[in-house]
Amino acid sequence: MSMNKIVACLSVFGVLRGITGDHGHSESFMGEYAVKVLNMKPAELEDFLYWLVEQRIDHNRDMLINISELKHWMEHVYHSGVENMIMDEFMRCNLKKDYHISLKEYRACLSKTPNQPAASERSEARLQERWHQADQDGDKELSLAEFGALIAPEQPHNQHMHVLMAQHFMEDHDIDEDLMLSYEEFAESDPDRHEWSYPKFQKRKKYRLRLCVDTTA
Repeated sequence: MSMNKIVACLSVFGVLRGITGDHGHSESFMGEYAVKVLNMKPAELEDFLYWLVEQRIDHNRDMLINISELKHWMEHVYHSGVENMIMDEFMRCNLKKDYHISLKEYRACLSKTPNQPAASERSEARLQERWHQADQDGDKELSLAEFGALIAPEQPHNQHMHVLMAQHFMEDHDIDEDLMLSYEEFAESDPDRHEWSYPKFQKRKKYRLRLCVDTTA
């Protein structure tokens, strides 16, 4: 085997050790199977992991896991986890059971969530902005896909949410309002402590306009 092949590939045993070892990566590799394997006996676990590698990860069936195959599997695990989370939250908040969620329903759902912080004027304004951006058909209720855009706006297929998320981040972290982030501003872990992060509506609207003009130049 060439040196490139050795460097680029992981042996099946290496993958198994990575999955079952004490490295904290089990959910990254196992995804929906993470809970299932917890109660397996060693021999049963070994058989299951061989099946997982052979049938789900090793696409070219060479019994070697290359970087592309590993990346593809981990992306699958991540996106499956996000989609499952969205579905669970959608069903929990769909109080009318009509497969559409109103903002009133969502607020009621949030109020029943344990350890949910009380809504502030700023967080409520942000929620309304995200809600209206996610409501693509403008019917004032969110379908499953629209709800997914609301609670997982960072997903690649939610591009219509990305500019708004970037604007919110800039508003929270651009302390000197120069439309650029220094490292110190970017790394700020508690933007709420700055008074400027609670601007009046007209000041925020003016800043947002400046930001939009600058980013589209």
